[in-house]
Amino acid sequence: VGRDIKQAADDMVKMVMSNCHENRSTVFGIQGMGGIGKTTLAQKIYNDQKIREKFQIHIWLCISQSYTEIGLLKQAIRMAGATSDQFETKTKLLPHLMDTIRGKSVFLVLDDVWKSDVWIDLLRLPFERGWKTRILVTTRNVDVLEEMHAAYTHQVNKMNNYDGLELLMKKSFRPYEQISDFSDVGYQLVKKCGGLPLAIKVVAGVLSTKKTRGEWESIRDTQWSIHGLPKELGGPLYLSYNNLPAQLKLCFLWCSLLPSNFGIHCDS
Repeated sequence: VGRDIKQAADDMVKMVMSNCHENRSTVFGIQGMGGIGKTTLAQKIYNDQKIREKFQIHIWLCISQSYTEIGLLKQAIRMAGATSDQFETKTKLLPHLMDTIRGKSVFLVLDDVWKSDVWIDLLRLPFERGWKTRILVTTRNVDVLEEMHAAYTHQVNKMNNYDGLELLMKKSFRPYEQISDFSDVGYQLVKKCGGLPLAIKVVAGVLSTKKTRGEWESIRDTQWSIHGLPKELGGPLYLSYNNLPAQLKLCFLWCSLLPSNFGIHCDS
């Protein structure tokens, strides 16, 4: 939502495309605080039609703080179109990844990188030996991008209040519902979110079940603070949790016990 993110995505796609004639690897960075929209911007670039057509292989790796080298290498090989079940060690997986991407153009996204080690000590060797590799990195820490020698870094700024209001209303109402009576309260709620898109979406999730102006005003006037949560999102996250039905609170707490990036498979 908003002109800023569309412009940023278009600019970075043009930058990647203009760099494509060089037969080497190049790192591009997206940096900003938690909840600011780094992953959303990276997704827009990754799914852009020009990127899809230009690069033969597209790989997206989410780098949690507790990633495993074996897991990342296997995921990269699978997304490159090969199988990795026959290998279980780093010494076997690295050459297999090199063989899989050799002679092909690759667009690689490393999402939510906390330390540059994942690139410098693990992934740089196979991907730098590729033909044309462009790496897009999202991180909260600008030092990570400096250590990875990023050719360009885009700083994600907070969302302006008008785009924030558009996002809030889009997530709070169905397309056919009347929203004009809620715009002023919505604007006040957006300001309270401090320009963080994730915070706005979390609050909108609560508002989607509130259909009266009084209920919206009650949410606006609620004390949004709790100790122990991320400082950028503590208030909105607690507000969202506190408004869950009792049975969903239990489900939410159970899910919090699962490791980062754990795949949950549901019966249809």
